[in-house]
Amino acid sequence: MDAVALVLVLASAALHASWNLVIKTSGDRLVAAWAQVTFGALVFLPFLVVAGVPTAVWPWIVLSGLVHLGYGLSLVAGYDRGDLSLVYPVARGIAPILVTIAAALILDDAPGVWGFVAIVTVVTGVLLTSLGSARDGIGWALATGGLIATYTL
Repeated sequence: MDAVALVLVLASAALHASWNLVIKTSGDRLVAAWAQVTFGALVFLPFLVVAGVPTAVWPWIVLSGLVHLGYGLSLVAGYDRGDLSLVYPVARGIAPILVTIAAALILDDAPGVWGFVAIVTVVTGVLLTSLGSARDGIGWALATGGLIATYTL
């Protein structure tokens, strides 16, 4: 991986963790989440207008918006009920597992041996994270992970 790619990956990870931390620590998590969505929409709306959107794409945009709405609501519900240290890693950890399972079942695209080793490692991490005494929010974390997998597919 070259230096630019590494910097972009690290910046992405830092931003991602930061906006989740802002939601979790906010006095009103729902307002914090929607403020972030609104800011992002305002930043990218000019690009959408300039590029234009074919009519055939609009149903997918609406469907994606609905999935992201569910994602945002379940994430906020998870943070309302559980610790960031549980909800975030479980939601983010379960999503690639679900995507891999869906790819194997629907697309007949199963990972190789090292892919399965990686999946077992992630599953182990998710299970160990969720076995602690403070498991409030685990259901919402799993729902959030399912919605992440959905918008990934």
